Amino acid sequence: MTSEVKQLLKALQQRAEATIPRLVFPNTKQEEWKYTDPSALQSIRWQTALPQFESTVTPIPEAEFALVFANGTFIPDRSVVEPGELLVLGSVLTDNSSASLLSAHLGKYTDDWDMLSQINSSSCEDLSLIYVPQNYADGTIVALHYLNQGQHSASHPRCLVVLAPHSRLTIVEVHQGNEDVYWANPLTEIYVGEQAVLNHIIWQHQGLSAFHTQTTRVVQAKNSFYQLQTIDVGAQLSRHNLHVQLQGDATSTTLQGLVTIGANQTSDTYSTIVHSHPSGRSNQLHKCILRDHSHGVFSGQICVTKQGQLTDAQQMSRNLLLSPHARIDTKPQLQIVADNVKCAHGATVSQLDREEQFYLQSRGIDPVTATNLLTYAFAGEILQNIPIASVREAIVKLIFAQTIV
Repeated sequence: MTSEVKQLLKALQQRAEATIPRLVFPNTKQEEWKYTDPSALQSIRWQTALPQFESTVTPIPEAEFALVFANGTFIPDRSVVEPGELLVLGSVLTDNSSASLLSAHLGKYTDDWDMLSQINSSSCEDLSLIYVPQNYADGTIVALHYLNQGQHSASHPRCLVVLAPHSRLTIVEVHQGNEDVYWANPLTEIYVGEQAVLNHIIWQHQGLSAFHTQTTRVVQAKNSFYQLQTIDVGAQLSRHNLHVQLQGDATSTTLQGLVTIGANQTSDTYSTIVHSHPSGRSNQLHKCILRDHSHGVFSGQICVTKQGQLTDAQQMSRNLLLSPHARIDTKPQLQIVADNVKCAHGATVSQLDREEQFYLQSRGIDPVTATNLLTYAFAGEILQNIPIASVREAIVKLIFAQTIV
């Protein structure tokens, strides 16, 4: 490890350690945590997670690169990294060329007043780095496998993604683990350069006793395109803090989220899209499928500053309740200062149509398959847009009791 990289990581940790005492741990008295109670995270004495795992890595055969992390620690023996134009590092401690990228981007896009981000930064002794050089547009897929286990263990993995101008990349994050009570608190910082294209998939299927608090911070330059699909099915409590800053003219952003949970699970998505330049476009669709006594939360903000003229922003929250005990709190929001924009938002909450269920059953389809078909039809709008076939098929098989493809 070069002394410069070591100094950058140490400086990040020291800033976080100095900031944390001035912050309050998230609680329901804070507006952004109004519907989700994270107090259980404070009731457990967390221990540093050891780099071990028993989970099987979800295969993604389309990926040219596969980085495997056990409780946040890079496992090179289980990873696939091919030398080439891309700089793909599971650990920046092993490379001498990452200092300039870290200096320019590390910690530049996070919120200094967000406790979860600062906890991650204070624990950042290493991180993964993905850099795509200018004009690289080979459609490469990079898979990041985060495996978790260990009773009362906590891990805080971090990843920095930088796309130079006119480049293209697809990234798949897979977060999974066993049935231990553990806490995963990953943070991903992303910079999408001018006219660059990033397709991003986050698939979270942690163990049902786990806590998963994820932060994704994205900055887009002029004429760039960022597409994100998030699939949340695991953890007893999951929270995704998502912030996208459109820092250039004519940027385009597509966010699609699908939550399908049951039992007593809680899944919370807190997102912000900031249009601070002219002619930006964003489209956000968030869907929840809630069973049993589960609880879904969506709080989405679209902020258009005075400089964000000619913005076209759409936001929709759609929710399907499969149980009378399931609960949804949804709060789509628009904050507009500019006077020449096209913005809309909305929310729907519904149950399965009994007439549609009866119609399918009258054709000889059993009740479970009928429910799966109708539920898949609700989720299909998002699932069908996942660009990687193996990931799409694996998610469908995980979500539905019977395969529907």
